[in-house]
Amino acid sequence: MVVEWVLAACLGLFGWHYAGYPLVLSGLAAAFGESSSGGFPDDDLPGVTVVIIAHNEADVIETRIENVLASDYPTELLEVVVASDASTDATVELARATSDRVVAFDNTPHNKSETRNMAVERASNDIVLFTDADTRYRADCVRRIVDRYADPDVGTAGGTLVTDSFEEGSIGEGMGIYWKWEQYLRRIQGELGVLVKMSGANMSMRRDVFEPVPDVADIDQVAGFAAITNGARSVLAPDAVAREEFPTTLAGELSTRKRITIRSLTALWLFRGVFNPVRRPLVALNTFSYWLLRYLIPVLLVGTTLATAVLALGSTLALAFLLAQAAFYLLALAGYVLERRGKGLGLAGVPFSYCWANLGILLGLLRFVRGERVYAYSAVE
Repeated sequence: MVVEWVLAACLGLFGWHYAGYPLVLSGLAAAFGESSSGGFPDDDLPGVTVVIIAHNEADVIETRIENVLASDYPTELLEVVVASDASTDATVELARATSDRVVAFDNTPHNKSETRNMAVERASNDIVLFTDADTRYRADCVRRIVDRYADPDVGTAGGTLVTDSFEEGSIGEGMGIYWKWEQYLRRIQGELGVLVKMSGANMSMRRDVFEPVPDVADIDQVAGFAAITNGARSVLAPDAVAREEFPTTLAGELSTRKRITIRSLTALWLFRGVFNPVRRPLVALNTFSYWLLRYLIPVLLVGTTLATAVLALGSTLALAFLLAQAAFYLLALAGYVLERRGKGLGLAGVPFSYCWANLGILLGLLRFVRGERVYAYSAVE
């Protein structure tokens, strides 16, 4: 009986994460969601500070600054802060020489979060955009994301990232499927003002809701919580588009999943008060269903397989379900072998990319439980 309850719980939570929760949230967004207020008039645009965190980016920093200043936004209202995190090259010098709209400084020793906190302290404007040195804004990106702040209740706004990386092999294709799903969920969360996860390379905050980011987390994981706990809305500007490339190698994807898992779970622990269903029921439901369950999926998969294996000893139906799971994982294994040999994966592509991502999450989860934390620019092997 206990094993049956374990299986039911695993399947129930799995189904809730992928189907139940999105349907419920979509219904709530349709009934209570708010769309963009329309933005600022052209003659009343606010000043904006764009913060670029950089570490040894001398080869791209000038191009990145030029890209920001080429935005369809009045240059006199733009300020660029290049925050160098212990660079050992000419990043700061090149940034300062690019334009008089640029403020650049270097912080040592290595501490990305502290460097970002210092950058916000130097910002001259209330609206602060965060981005990376290798990101590229679409011409109207700054205007589209800033327009969300015409609503005084908005405390933070995320933008959209696009990439060509999703066309690179099975890892890229798998990431592409995930990314479409992720953007859909972020959009409906944003309509409800409870967007809790953003893309660090294309996001923004009001200075008055910004809270210093601890070393063990990152801005894209805590900005939404900071806004919500300060009584503000956290929204998405889906038409604020920037371009960036993602790692699509086996090692790169595994390392990324481990790193993001550790830092995300750390952020959830730091802001564990948001799980209180009495104070903020929608935020609690959203954070648990969308974010925490994402990092428990590997546990649910393992629990499902083990429970099914036990029940298969006395049930033909359970045996059939176990064989179906075995077939899925064997297909994923075949995909891994084909990927290593540089062959086309065919039907094995989706099972392999899904299992590979969840393997990275599982390894990150185990390291988090063991007490490991990831700091800025630290590699996760």
